[in-house]
Amino acid sequence: MVKKTLIIILAFFIGLLVFAPKKSLYYLLEGELKNNAIVLSDENISTNPFGLKISNAKVYVENTYIGDIKEISLLTLLFYNDISIIEFEPTESIKKMLPISIKKADILYAIWNPLEVKISLDGSMGKADGKLDLAEQKIIIRFEKGANIAPIREYLKKDQNGWYYEQNL
Repeated sequence: MVKKTLIIILAFFIGLLVFAPKKSLYYLLEGELKNNAIVLSDENISTNPFGLKISNAKVYVENTYIGDIKEISLLTLLFYNDISIIEFEPTESIKKMLPISIKKADILYAIWNPLEVKISLDGSMGKADGKLDLAEQKIIIRFEKGANIAPIREYLKKDQNGWYYEQNL
């Protein structure tokens, strides 16, 4: 009897994940981004059983075109969520102000650590890991030793562990 109940619960959970309206979730996320003056346009959206993929998106911040994202993958498992951004290439005018590009960025949220969002970056400035602390409303991104931080050094702080970016939200 217990086995049968667990199988039913598992089947319900998998069905919920597979048949969830993923495009509606994306449009909800897009609305939240728009509230913060960030718009993705000209994107192609495709769904898979546990998430969705957004390809070839143009990024606008406060109605200014800032660059292109090759791919964004969203994995939603209710208890564990992952957003992967692959190849963000800023426009030439943005590169003049901030000459960096991002090869890959991962944003992870898991219910077993509900007050923290993990961030991992790999780009022209090297690799970095960080977190968004939801309790303190603070983001901290720590750069690996040997990272090419020269273009962004003015935005960073330094301590005994190396260079890091810190911002209160």
